[in-house]
Amino acid sequence: MYELAVNEMNKEKPVYLLCYSGNNCAKTAVSVMKDAGFDTNNLFIIENGAKDADVQAAFVTE
Repeated sequence: MYELAVNEMNKEKPVYLLCYSGNNCAKTAVSVMKDAGFDTNNLFIIENGAKDADVQAAFVTE
């Protein structure tokens, strides 16, 4: 993930992180991206993660 963040992603744009719970993996991703030079003010964890009913309803399944 570090190489992707450093080489491919725009550090000036907001990044929204989604993991299953919105907790451990997303927080690890924020740490990795911070180390890669991203401003933590542009990194957002989607609260409650993919397990949240509102987030699940937004997924396209067809």
